[in-house]
This record gives sequence, C-alpha cells and structure tokens, in this order.
Amino acid sequence: MAGQDDPRGTQTAIAAGAADWQTISSGNLARLWEHPARAMERRWTRWDDVWAADAEAPSPFLNSATLARPLAADRAGELVARLRAFYASGHGGPWMLWSAWPAPDLRAHGLHLIGHPPLMVRPAGPISPPPPDLRIVEVRDDATLAAFNAVMIDGYPLSEFQAAGIRSMWDARILGSPYRLWVGFVAEKPVSIASAYVGERAVGIYAVATLPETRGKGYGAALTAHATQAAPELPAELQASDDGRPVYLRLGFQIVTEYALWMGQRADA
Repeated sequence: MAGQDDPRGTQTAIAAGAADWQTISSGNLARLWEHPARAMERRWTRWDDVWAADAEAPSPFLNSATLARPLAADRAGELVARLRAFYASGHGGPWMLWSAWPAPDLRAHGLHLIGHPPLMVRPAGPISPPPPDLRIVEVRDDATLAAFNAVMIDGYPLSEFQAAGIRSMWDARILGSPYRLWVGFVAEKPVSIASAYVGERAVGIYAVATLPETRGKGYGAALTAHATQAAPELPAELQASDDGRPVYLRLGFQIVTEYALWMGQRADA
C-alpha cells in the first residue's frame, strides 16, 4: 500500500483491492455481531455462506446476519428461508442481512431494502490530537460500559431501545476481547463513543455516535480516529452512515464499494 505522502497512489491501491476489502470487512462485521451474542449466551450460528447472530434485541442492528461470499440469485430464496427459520426461533425485533457484494433483489423473498452504506477504508497512519476538552477513556468496567450504552441509545439513536425504556445493549461479558470500546467525556459527561473490532488484516470501526446536543464539535471524528489506532499498524474500515460519511472523508477514509443492507421481520412480528 502506498505511503501517507502519496495520496493518489494510496487511493489507487485501495480501489484496486476492493474485492479484498469486501472479504476483509464482511469477516470483521460477522465477528462483531457474533461476539456479543456468544459472550452474553445469546443465539448465533455459522454457515459457509452466511453467519447469523441474534441478540434478541428490539433494534434490528443487533440481530444481524452477514454474508460470507456473494449470493447467487438462484440461492437467494433458500438462504432467506434459512435465516427466517433461525430468527423465528428467537424473540425480539426485526433482523438485518448485510452484503458486501452486489446482492439479488430480495424483496421477492419478503425482505426490505434499507440502503447501500458505503464501505470506506483508511490506510494505517497517525491521527490528529482530539479537542482539548475531550477525554477519551477505554471501556473496562461497568460504569464506562453504562456510559457507552447510554450514548449509543440516545446518540445514534436506537429508537427501539428508547421506546422500550431499555438502557443497556450489552453487559461486561463482552469486554476483554478483540472488540474494544471507547467513551469521550467532556466535563465528566459522556458525549461520544466509538468501537473497533481488531481483525487480522484491518481494524473495523463501529458504533460511532455523539449526543445530539454536542455534535459539530469534532468529538465523533476524534473518537473514530482514536478507534483506528486500536492496531495502528493496520488499515481501518467501516460502513458509513449518511451523517458520518463527510466526517470519515475528512479523516482520510476513502470509498471502495458499497454494502446492500436488508431487513427482515420475525415470524411473530
């Protein structure tokens, strides 16, 4: 990969490796969703073509399946039926299917297209210091995990958790693993979060959120940048939201392709 002083060469190298990035990012994403489910003794399964995790949460994002390879149109119906059966065996809200590759139209199989979040990649490299009023703390105990959960639920937001009055996504069993979490504090108040799954070839960045009243101050960008340094020798990758995309571009992330994101309902919904 080209050096930091050759942005055009770096961009070319990243774009040329789009196929590799689809495999790398989907592997990180599948392990991200699986880790809390396994750690908290929830439901998960692995097939050769798709991994599925079910936190049995009200939010579909925590009940996610990830394709491990491209999905052929003639296999789509069987795969969706398999996932429907898996999620029907649990309880909770809807579920998601993430594809790093162009996917066949799954509406005929009862799924709803949510969007095409871009897959973005940043080469390994140094970061700028955070705003001086921001203190970044890694989550290592119940207190900082509670702060992380609160900012995610109110800052992303996870409206299903808010409506149900649930204030926690995960408990401390998820800590001490390749999945790492950080909280940014201003005047001792948690205002922003980010997390990272440290894979073998890249750091996957996830769960970036900032409370609405503290946006526009650079806190989310600082937490994202900090998370990329979970393994500073590795490049970083993420799936961007519409709001996050311009922030990530300013941090040096580049778009290499896009995901297809589908949502399915449980049988009893």
